Formats: sequence, C-alpha cells, structure tokens
Amino acid sequence: MVFVTRYRFFCIFLLVFGFIIFILLFAGLSPATANSIGLLWINPVNTSIDPGGSAQVVLQLDNITNVNSALVSLTFDPSVIAVVDSDPGTGGVQISAGTCPSPNFIITNVADNVAGTIDYAVSQLTLSPPCSGGDVATIEFQCTALGTSSDVSIAVSTISDLDGIAIVHVTQNGSVTCLEDTSSKIYLPLIIKD
Repeated sequence: MVFVTRYRFFCIFLLVFGFIIFILLFAGLSPATANSIGLLWINPVNTSIDPGGSAQVVLQLDNITNVNSALVSLTFDPSVIAVVDSDPGTGGVQISAGTCPSPNFIITNVADNVAGTIDYAVSQLTLSPPCSGGDVATIEFQCTALGTSSDVSIAVSTISDLDGIAIVHVTQNGSVTCLEDTSSKIYLPLIIKD
C-alpha cells in the first residue's frame, strides 16, 4: 500500500514537473521565434469607406516561405458591404488575384454578396518558383448601408508548399466601416440667452 501511494506521488510529481518545464521552455520564446510563424491577414486591418465610394483591402501573407498554393474562405456582413466585381466580363463576382502564390491556376474565385462569403483558391504551376509572402488577393468593397461596420473574417485558410504540405500560419481579421453622409447636415450655432 505504501509502495502504491509513493508510486502515485512520483507519477504526479513527474507530470507536474514536466508541465512546469514545458511552460518554462515555451514561455521564454523570443520575439523572433514567435514572429517566425506565417501570417495571413487583411491589410489594412481597419478600413473606412466614404459614402458613394469604395475601398480595397489586400489578403496578405507575411513572414512565410515556400508557398505554392492558397485556399481561403472569408465572411462579411452583406447587409453592410458588398464585393465589387473585379472582372465584369466573367459571370458572377470575383476578387483580384494577387502575386503570392502566382495565379497560374485559379481553382475558384467566387464572391457571394447575398451570403456574405468569398471563396478563393489558387495554385502555382510547378514551373514557377514558390513565393515568400506577398499579396494573395485584393478585394474591393462598397457600402450597402451607411453609418455601420462589418467584420471581414478569414473563416478557413490553407497555405501549402510544393509538396502539398500545409504551412503553419495564423490569421488576422479586418473590418470595414461605412461612414455616414454628413454633407446634408446643417449645424446651427447655439445661442444661450441670460
């Protein structure tokens, strides 16, 4: 009985000790190590659109190498913003292809302004060398409602190398704010009489 109690104590001690060592090792990551993970993000993170205007955001890859293909699904609030078609000559609504990966083979490029989704998948042909970060795609938005905002969220993303192996990365979402029309408002001076 004493042996079993000591054995349990020893196992718990090893488990706790191992956990503490694990935390100490990984809590001390230098900024260079923490920053070596690839980043797929909406650039700029916060965008404002004037009434009647539009604005472009870039789906950008940073701090990453050996990229051969990208598959990305984004969401937005279609009651606030809509994607402007980058290729009116083609049926449906598309976004603009970027340079990383090189758009040799676009698998899908569909923006749905009713559902509030964007699906984009692209792969480089083997003749093109892998890229090391850059613009995956450019999205132009226009407002459908003024005085409100919408998140632009990366719902799914898979970035792969030439062998089809997924590259570890994190994502950062963005937002688009539709500014109010202030041109028709009249401000009168405040006069206070004693």
